[in-house]
Amino acid sequence: MPEIDVIVVGAGPTGLTLAIELAARKVDFRIVESREEVSDKSRALVVQPRTQELLYRYGDVQELVSRARQPTGIATWINQKPVLDITFGSSDELAREYGTDFPRPLLASQAETECFLSKRLEEVSKVLPERGITAQSITQDETGVSVTLKRGSNVEKLRCKYVVGADGSNSTVREAGTKFQFKGAEYPQEFLLCDCRAKWKQPQEGKAMFMLGQGSLIVIPLDDDVIRLAGSSWLGKTERDPTLQDFQDQLDKMAPGQGELFDPIWLSKFHLSNRGVNSYQDGRLFLAGDSAHVHSPAGGQGMNTGIQDSINLGWKLAEVLKCRRDPEFLDTYNNERSPVGKTVLARTDRIFTVMTSQNFVATFLRNYLGPIIQPLIFKDSDRWKMAYRFSSQLHIRYRKSDIVATGSNFSGPVRGGDRAPNGTLIGPDGQGKLHDLFRSLDYQLLLFTGLGENCASEKELNAAASGCGPIDVHIISSQEDVGYFDQDGSLHKLYGFDNPGYVYVRPDAYTEHVGLLHRIGELETWMAKNRQVDA
Repeated sequence: MPEIDVIVVGAGPTGLTLAIELAARKVDFRIVESREEVSDKSRALVVQPRTQELLYRYGDVQELVSRARQPTGIATWINQKPVLDITFGSSDELAREYGTDFPRPLLASQAETECFLSKRLEEVSKVLPERGITAQSITQDETGVSVTLKRGSNVEKLRCKYVVGADGSNSTVREAGTKFQFKGAEYPQEFLLCDCRAKWKQPQEGKAMFMLGQGSLIVIPLDDDVIRLAGSSWLGKTERDPTLQDFQDQLDKMAPGQGELFDPIWLSKFHLSNRGVNSYQDGRLFLAGDSAHVHSPAGGQGMNTGIQDSINLGWKLAEVLKCRRDPEFLDTYNNERSPVGKTVLARTDRIFTVMTSQNFVATFLRNYLGPIIQPLIFKDSDRWKMAYRFSSQLHIRYRKSDIVATGSNFSGPVRGGDRAPNGTLIGPDGQGKLHDLFRSLDYQLLLFTGLGENCASEKELNAAASGCGPIDVHIISSQEDVGYFDQDGSLHKLYGFDNPGYVYVRPDAYTEHVGLLHRIGELETWMAKNRQVDA
C-alpha cells in the first residue's frame, strides 16, 4: 500500500495554503478536492492585512493587489436616512503604528485568491490539487492513517502519517474523527445575495454601505461598477429564488432613489451558521478553516482565519516530520488556533446578531440608538482602533502558548508570541523590508544593535549569536555600515530596543523568543530544550 506523509483534503484557500507550506519544506504530500472545477463565484471577498503580510512570504503579492480593490470608506443608512459617511484617510499612520505594508483590507473574489495561491504552489511544487476525488474510509491507528480515495469507479487505498481536513463545513475528515464535536446552530433567517452592476445617484467611490431599518442590506464594491448586495431575506416564506428586481425593491426601500441595479451576475439564497469544533486535532487528524469553524461573513474573517490556520499548522507538521520536534509538538496547533477561532465565532456572532436580528432589543439598538451611537463610535479613536485590530487580524498573538517566551527584564511592546512587525531596511541590495527576510519560511534570528550610545558592535552581536547554532542571523543596525540599516530607528522603536536585543522569529512570522542581548543565554537554553536544529 502506498505511503505518504500528509494528505490534505480540500483545495480551497485553506488547503492550497497548507500545500504551499508543506511543499516549501519538502514534505511528501497530496492534496485532493471533490470539486471537478475551480469555482468562479466570489464567495469570500476580504483579504485582511495580516493575511496579506503572510502571503507576502510567498513572493510579490502585487498580482493579487492589482486584481483587487481597497474600500475607500463606509456609509451607513438607518431608517432610510444617511447617518454616517466616512472616507478613509491616508494609510500612512496605520502603517507606521502597526508596522505593516498592508494597512488596508483588499476586496478580491475568492477565485482570485485561489488563483494567486495556485500559482505560488506551482512555483514550489510539482504536486498540484487532484480534482474530482473524494476521501473516504479515513481510519487512524498508532502508526498512521489509512485513507481510501475515490474518483468515479476508481478506488485507491494508501497510508499516510497525517490527514488535514480543509474540506469545509461538511468535512469528511471531521466526520472520521471520534473526538470531534461541531457545536453551534444555524441562524433562523434566510439570506439573499446578488452580484450585479449598479449606477449610483452619487458616486460611491468604492465605499461599503450598510443599510439598516426594517431588515438589513449591505453593499460592497467589487470591481469597477460591480457590487455585491447581501442581507437577511425580506421575501417572507417562499420557495422561489430571488430576482434582481427583489434587490432593487429592497434598495429603494432602505435608501430611496440612491441606485439602479442591472446585469445580474450571481443570485443566491442560503442559510448561515455559527459552529466550532471542540478541538482542532484528533490524534493524526487535523482540521483547518471551515471544517473547524463556520460563522457569518461579518468582519470578513472566515477565509483569513482558515489561511492562518494552515500557516500555523504547516511548519509544525514539517518540524515533526523532519524529526526536529517530538509528535507532541503538534498539540500546539490546537492550543494556539482554537482560542483564535473561538474569538472569531463570538465576535462575528455578536456583530451579525445586532445587524440582522428581528427581536425587540436588537431592533431598538439598531434602528433607534444606532443613528446616535454610530457617529460617536467612529469619532472615538480608541474604539475605532479596537475594531481595526480585530478585523485586520494584526493583533492575533499567542502569548499564552507553551512554545513562546519573553526574556527576563525585557519590557518592550513585542513579546513572545506576538506578530513580528515590519519596517524599512537598507541592505546590500538597497532598500527593502524586514519581512523580506522571512521568505525562506524558516526560523530567523534578528539581532538589534540598539540606539545611540548603547549600540552593540557587529563583533559583539556575532559573538552573542555564536551559541545559537546554525541559523539565519540578521543584524538590524542603527549604524549605516553594519548589517541591515534601520535608518530612522523606527524598527528599534517598534520592537522596544533602545538597548541591544534579539528576536527569534518562527517560520510563521511570530516571535518565539525576544529579549535583551545580554540575556541571549536564555534563548540558547530555550533552543536546546525545545528544538533539535539540523547540523
